[in-house]
Amino acid sequence: MSKRIRALAELVPSGSVLADIGTDHGLLPILAIEQGIVSKAYACDVAEGPLSQAAANIAQKGLQDSITTILGNGFENVPEDCTSAVLAGMGYYTAAGILEDTIDRLGQFKAVIVQINADVPMLRKWISDHRFTIQKERTIEDRKKYYTAIVFNTDQHEAYTELQQYAGVEEVQEDRVSWIEYLNWRRNGIQRIITLGADPAEHETELFALNAFLDRTES
Repeated sequence: MSKRIRALAELVPSGSVLADIGTDHGLLPILAIEQGIVSKAYACDVAEGPLSQAAANIAQKGLQDSITTILGNGFENVPEDCTSAVLAGMGYYTAAGILEDTIDRLGQFKAVIVQINADVPMLRKWISDHRFTIQKERTIEDRKKYYTAIVFNTDQHEAYTELQQYAGVEEVQEDRVSWIEYLNWRRNGIQRIITLGADPAEHETELFALNAFLDRTES
């Protein structure tokens, strides 16, 4: 089981009913059940192939009574009793589209956990635009890659600043050391591609935000 999957499972609220959207092979709900984080889960995917593999993995573990596989796009066939959700391993636009399609249901969830593969500032902006509340952020380093998992709910919150959208919300960081390491890695990466010929204007706002935050923390 990857470090990323384990970290995501740890963010699921204990005792909730979990919907894993885009479950792929069903590893996350399996782990959440095995560790006693939840006693009931739905493994959901839009594609029959991954869902069949998830069903086989669930059966191999003998967890058919605890985990139900659901074929469908996003939350369209997810029962109303689910109280937490994970959307992981997908792109921003896919995740945002799923969230927009189920916007009227998001209030039923104790927590929505989203881990996208890129464009994390856009996800924070989406949350901010809806005035939702970021409960936690966790930076995950796994196999020499960084991932950011954001946990939010629909409690109303003032808009997050541009710096927070780019760098993260400082007071909710689960692992500050890993977070700072990631921000430095991201800043260095942007500076490197600019030296290789990328248009600085395309990265100006993010680089300014990262510099402003990191200069403050290092002073």
